[in-house]
Amino acid sequence: MKNIDVFNLQQSINELLDVRGIKLAYAIAKNKRIIDEEIKAMRESVKPSEAFTAYEKEARLLFENYAILDKNGKPKKFTENGQEVIKIDPEKVGEHKAAGEALQERHAETIKEREGQIEDWNKFLQEEHEGLDLHKVKEENLNDNLTAKQISIIFEFIE
Repeated sequence: MKNIDVFNLQQSINELLDVRGIKLAYAIAKNKRIIDEEIKAMRESVKPSEAFTAYEKEARLLFENYAILDKNGKPKKFTENGQEVIKIDPEKVGEHKAAGEALQERHAETIKEREGQIEDWNKFLQEEHEGLDLHKVKEENLNDNLTAKQISIIFEFIE
């Protein structure tokens, strides 16, 4: 199982939280807890540094300072493809670009470190996962109402 599969397993296992059969339900609940803790630890490793978080905040403020404003002086929000977006004031595009480039120059090392962290994370996701000790359930404890899809989800912890 690769590291990315642990994330997929977390999403899938949530579909089984209402399964019947005490031994199977116990295994699912216990494995959900194990997987959730494992993912929490994995996500900590890719958490942005304080310096990068500060850069992101500064970039967001910069964007808002050059945005089209509403009647209250706040960045006006537009909806595009179902997403709320803020747009740069067309009269301020040049200023925004220059300020953005200056900001990126000031934080170049921080940005480079974050890009390296993300690159390492993407490699990590493709590596084999070690140490996930899932609670096993015996095949005879599976309930007869399980679908093939549900069995494929729990396949990793069937004995």
